[in-house]
Amino acid sequence: MPRNDDVISLTDPGRKRLATALKRIRRETGVRVVDFTTRPGYDVNMFLDADHLTLFRGRRHFSTELARYYEDDPLLNNSTYRTASLDNSGAVSSTQ
Repeated sequence: MPRNDDVISLTDPGRKRLATALKRIRRETGVRVVDFTTRPGYDVNMFLDADHLTLFRGRRHFSTELARYYEDDPLLNNSTYRTASLDNSGAVSSTQ
């Protein structure tokens, strides 16, 4: 998840510990872990509090960014999965 850098800032040792922890999780579990904590484009108005995104602006921005990140992922583009999309009016459409 993105981090609210206006409220939460990591020290250099903190950033190193986070990077080490993420590498260890990847190595020991084989799980692909993506770090979105330092993604640009998130300002203080996108957060409800120190670390929770607002419903309409923050979460929608993150959901869009996450979908774009994974849109070409072959594991997620399997036709057996059901997908849903949200248009500008907030209506949901679903396809399989």
